[in-house]
Amino acid sequence: MEHDTLDEVWRARRWDGEYDYDVPVLHVGGWHDHEAPTGIFHHYEQMLARSPARDRQWLLIGPWGHNASRHPESQYVGVEYPDAAIDMTAIHLRFFDRFLRGEENGFEREELLRLYDTGSKRWQARGQWMGETREHDLFLAGDGELALAAGEDGSDEYRYDPMQAPGVHFEFARSWEPTLDLSEHEAQDGVITWTSAPLSESLTVHGWGELELWAESDGEDTDWHAKVADVDPEGRSLCVSWGCLRASYGDDASDPKPLVPGEVKRYSIELTPAFHTVAAGHRIRLVLASADYPWFARNMNRFGPLAEQDDPRVATTTVHHGRARPSHLRLRVERPR
Repeated sequence: MEHDTLDEVWRARRWDGEYDYDVPVLHVGGWHDHEAPTGIFHHYEQMLARSPARDRQWLLIGPWGHNASRHPESQYVGVEYPDAAIDMTAIHLRFFDRFLRGEENGFEREELLRLYDTGSKRWQARGQWMGETREHDLFLAGDGELALAAGEDGSDEYRYDPMQAPGVHFEFARSWEPTLDLSEHEAQDGVITWTSAPLSESLTVHGWGELELWAESDGEDTDWHAKVADVDPEGRSLCVSWGCLRASYGDDASDPKPLVPGEVKRYSIELTPAFHTVAAGHRIRLVLASADYPWFARNMNRFGPLAEQDDPRVATTTVHHGRARPSHLRLRVERPR
C-alpha cells in the first residue's frame, strides 16, 4: 500500500536484462490463470532472448486456472476441455530426471511448445511462440461494431459508479476462479461492447494482444478493464484474454499524473497472451468497463494513493473512434497454413 508506483522497491525486484544463465526450464501455466499469466510469458521470452540455454526452454500451457496448472483438470468453471487433465507430476519427474539426474530419457527431443487451443479444444504443437503470425486490427466503430477498417469519426460514452462497480462472477464451489462466460458482466451498468461480424473462416489468435484506446474522462482518474471474447452463433460470450490500465499511470508507472478532465489521450492496454481459434460463424467482441470487481480494487475516480481514497464519485468516460482517433483492438493471429 505504501508503494503503489514503480519505485525503487519494485525496480529492485525486476529481472529485466538478467536472464543470461544457462539453465533448461520447463515453463508451465494456464490460459485462464488470473494470477500469473503475463509473468510466465515474460520470463519465457526473456530466456529465449538472452539465455545460453535458449534452445532448452519448454513451454506447456493448458486451459487451466492457477491451481490446475499444477493439478490439471478437463474443465474450467463449466467449460469442458477434452484431454486437458494430463499427468503433470509425470511430466515434472521426466524433466527433472533428464536435467538433474542426467538420465537419457529423451526429454530434450520433446516438442518445445505444447499449447492447448481453447477454441478448437485440442493440444497443438508449434515450432515457435508467435511464429508465423501477423497483426490483425479490429477498429471500434459506431453502433457497437468492430470493423476491419477505421470509419467515420464518432464516440461512445458510459458512466461508472464505484458504488455499483461492474465485475465478473466467481466460482466458489471448487476453486476461486472467475467465470469465462461474460453474459452477466456485459449486462451490468457501466459495461460497453463492440462486436465484429461473423467470421467467414476460422482465425487462430496466437500471442499478445493490445487495445489502443483514445479516451477521455470527466474526472481526474479512472480505470479501463478490457476483455476479448469469442461469441458463438447462439450468443454465448466466452473470455479469451484481458488487460487493464489505471489511466493516471498511462504515461509513466513511476510517476502517475492526474487526468485533465475532457482531454482526449491515447492509451495502450496490454492484453494477456492467448492461443484460441475463433471458428467460422463466431464473432469477436471487445468488452470494456472501468472496474473488474472484486478481482481488482475499485478506482474511486479520484487521483492519489489507493489506500487513501474514501470519497467515490461517478465518472463519465468517452471512447473516441474513427480515422482521426482510431481506437482499435490489435491481435496476433496465425497466417493461413
